[in-house]
Amino acid sequence: MSNKFSTYKIYAQLALDAYKYRNTLELVEFGEKEYEVLFQRNLVGFQATLYRDANTNEKILAIRGTDAEVSF
Repeated sequence: MSNKFSTYKIYAQLALDAYKYRNTLELVEFGEKEYEVLFQRNLVGFQATLYRDANTNEKILAIRGTDAEVSF
């Protein structure tokens, strides 16, 4: 698997994981990679999660879509 594909796969997994409610400093594992949840912001219709790669210290911000109910 190419390095670029592996990177995109991790980003996609973190984007999907951002839909879960996580505790600060909780560890999230994807295969051999481990990420620490540094911060999660939950507002009505908005949520973002900041992860830190446990090996490289790279920080990744995952922003999820809205989920608020809309009535017309």
